[in-house]
Amino acid sequence: SILLTPNYYWPLTRTRVTIENLDRIPKEGKIFLALNHTDRYNYWPLQYHLWRKANTYTATWVKGKYFNTPMTTRFITSTNNIPTPSRGYLITSDVHALLGKPPGNELYRLLRTAIDEGIGRRNQILDEAEELGISRQDLTAILDTPRDILGRPFDPAKESYAEAMSDLFKLMMDEFIRLNHEAFELGHKIIVFPEGTRSLRLTQGRPGLAQMALRMNATIIPVGCNGSDDLYPGNSPIS
Repeated sequence: SILLTPNYYWPLTRTRVTIENLDRIPKEGKIFLALNHTDRYNYWPLQYHLWRKANTYTATWVKGKYFNTPMTTRFITSTNNIPTPSRGYLITSDVHALLGKPPGNELYRLLRTAIDEGIGRRNQILDEAEELGISRQDLTAILDTPRDILGRPFDPAKESYAEAMSDLFKLMMDEFIRLNHEAFELGHKIIVFPEGTRSLRLTQGRPGLAQMALRMNATIIPVGCNGSDDLYPGNSPIS
């Protein structure tokens, strides 16, 4: 409230926020709020006015990549955000930690395919890398270096890289589900951006929200937002 009041509390600001049909959001039960994502901060007005007008608190799904730095991690975790796991995030984080650089497009696609299709044969992956012109040294380091991958030990003598990453993704999904349960138990509504990206025009949604709603026996309430992109045309959180 300290952060958002200067932005939205009339008459401290010229910004007026209008929420229509607030009564259509159930006060009880497990509720996902499916919101379009026009800009970086368009969920903040919704959160602020749900709190002021309905005494309702929210949590928000955010991409795991925003937890890559200590500063953003502290801010995000202190403001009720839930990191959504993805295989892409796992690959990029691991390669960057190991090699000191993110994977190029070809290397990323090769590793992603190996994980998605469960390709555990080291020689097969190396052969495909050679055809694509990917550095054999980099790929060998990824496949053969024992290490800790985001808290999970990886021993290439006992399992393949694809097996380790698939198991890590499952562990992260289990934690993701637990955090959603915890948010609902606290009485929070959970804000989700089904498009998975920011766009002024509504784009195709992804199936993750529907899958989670079925998994948790929760209700999805669609929420439309417009005008916020005029307040936040760039990266500044001050409207």
